[in-house]
Amino acid sequence: AYLDECDICVDGDTDLEPCEQDCLGEWGGNHYVDSEGDCCTFDGLECLNIDNEYLPTQLNISSIFPNPFNPSTTINYSVPAFTHITINIYDVSGKLVKTLIDDNYYPGFHQVVFESNDIPAGTYFVNLISKRKIVTNKITIIK
Repeated sequence: AYLDECDICVDGDTDLEPCEQDCLGEWGGNHYVDSEGDCCTFDGLECLNIDNEYLPTQLNISSIFPNPFNPSTTINYSVPAFTHITINIYDVSGKLVKTLIDDNYYPGFHQVVFESNDIPAGTYFVNLISKRKIVTNKITIIK
């Protein structure tokens, strides 16, 4: 079983309980933790040595550099479990200016480059959005 894009639990071919997260953070995924602490597929053909000690524990924007910037900046963010992530840029009035990311992500540390060539100078807000949390940081575009 797994959660579909609408968060509905769907029957599927897996050994996990319906809508249980596997060791990669996938809902209804096909991985388990073996006796040595490795994350393996149920057929045993693939084992990944995943050290959860080094995975992020929370959804977070760790840095935006440079800031202020022109014409681009790098947004570094962390994802604690497999989930759908959206990163939007809003102006000070709350109007959506640009969507940078709208996709599923595995646990880990990620980054995206924001190109502001077609956006006027000013203050904007970066929203990192998951199903359970929203993180907001301020950025400044200079021209």
